[in-house]
Amino acid sequence: MKVAFIGDAHLSQGLYSHRPLIRGDAGRALMLIKDSLLVTEGLSAIVFAGDVFDTRHPTSLDVLDLQRFCGCFSRRGIPVYSIQGNHDLCEFSWASIAGAESLHGETKRVGNLYISGYDYAQGTKQKVMQEWMQTLDTDILVLHQSLSVLAP
Repeated sequence: MKVAFIGDAHLSQGLYSHRPLIRGDAGRALMLIKDSLLVTEGLSAIVFAGDVFDTRHPTSLDVLDLQRFCGCFSRRGIPVYSIQGNHDLCEFSWASIAGAESLHGETKRVGNLYISGYDYAQGTKQKVMQEWMQTLDTDILVLHQSLSVLAP
């Protein structure tokens, strides 16, 4: 059993708009990762560990890139999970709209492992996250921030 973790993809057609040769590089890099993962034996799940997008307002092309990525794996029965990071945190998850299942405040069983995740938290939401973490019985905890921020 294998679980792939991807952090800080920062999909954004808006980055480097003044440099057309590298605009969209994050999307192209994600497609290269997809190609590599598609030939990985025993892949059981993929987890995005925050900042899938570089902004709370991704372009339709960015969402489409992620939708294509997720679709390749869902057709093979491989779930794609995600949490939101500080760059893409908003009321609803664009990654979920694109086909990645939200891991926020959830625990998922993948084979014999339990994977739990929580979106980036700031201010008073950090206390809620800490309380949630105290209730966990999990093998893997996916956060987009340092534990030292939560418990210095």
